[in-house]
Amino acid sequence: MEIIIDKRSLLIEISKAIGATERKATMPILSNVLLRAKEGVLTIIVTDLEVTIITNINCTIVKDGQVAVPAKKFYDYIRELPESNITIKKEDGFLEIKVGKMSGRLKVLQAEDFPKIEEYKNGFTKIRYDQLIKMIDKTIYATSVDEVKYSLNGVYIGKATGSLRCVATDSHRLSLYDCEEVDTIEGMNKGVIIPRKGLLEIKKIGGEIETEIAIEKNKNFIVKNGNTTIQVRLLDYDFPDYKSVIPAETKINIKIKKDILTSAVKRAQSIYQEKISRVVFNIEKDLLTIESNEPDIGEVREEIEVEYGGEPIKIGFNGRYLIESLSAMEGEFISIGLNNEQSASTFYADDNKKHFNLIMPMRM
Repeated sequence: MEIIIDKRSLLIEISKAIGATERKATMPILSNVLLRAKEGVLTIIVTDLEVTIITNINCTIVKDGQVAVPAKKFYDYIRELPESNITIKKEDGFLEIKVGKMSGRLKVLQAEDFPKIEEYKNGFTKIRYDQLIKMIDKTIYATSVDEVKYSLNGVYIGKATGSLRCVATDSHRLSLYDCEEVDTIEGMNKGVIIPRKGLLEIKKIGGEIETEIAIEKNKNFIVKNGNTTIQVRLLDYDFPDYKSVIPAETKINIKIKKDILTSAVKRAQSIYQEKISRVVFNIEKDLLTIESNEPDIGEVREEIEVEYGGEPIKIGFNGRYLIESLSAMEGEFISIGLNNEQSASTFYADDNKKHFNLIMPMRM
């Protein structure tokens, strides 16, 4: 294999893909990037067997061929080269990289040892890239990072009335978003769970406005953007019955300006030293008092006027959950719905229930 390629173009494409390499080296070949030169195109493939990224670059091919080279070392070396055309050549078990009088060599592995990747060849559903990212951003923060809770380690996507529904939960909170731009995905015949890592990688590959998505045999979620395709292996578990935890109605309802509430919660959370912080809402007639207390640091107490004439209630929430939910919601006002001190509370912006959050209270 021998190619001549623009350094900047190569670096951009490798930077999209490198996050999918396996760095724990359980299988050494998975920490490598496969370079395949054929018919005027360099194809770059990386995989950890859960996420696979394939990207293509036009270049000058002197000799066809393929090689597996350590991804991080290759990226780091290319990054430090001057802006110029690079000559890359496989020779005697090494990959030789030259720019002018500069040259370096990296040991390579046999390309035949790299996992066989089958590229998706069927149809796609078109969606704007910014809308796809919106679906991710409005739910991913509520996924579980606990590796034991397998079914909660991703975002569930299924069909709703006239929309695609995205749901994420870690069992302490839930985020739901209905995307009305599309109402199905090519190849989808039931709801699927897309793992958190794959979704984070999808956020890195964008460039083109229009994106194409598909479900392959209920095994992979496929995203194609420009010259880059990402294949994410779906989580093969049943997602919890999220509808059963959503209250049909709430007896206590208040509305407050989002920026005022967000700032007050951030100040209340700021005194905590640990990751887990308790922010208390004390709701009385026409008044919301936000409180926090860290014995070794101090306390915070703020009063905010609201329209409310019901019975008083005092309820505590995880401060980080509140901030992440508020940050993801778009609108001027936040509606808060509660029933009692032990049940989940709802949060949504500007009466738009197409995106809402459910947060379980903390013990007082």
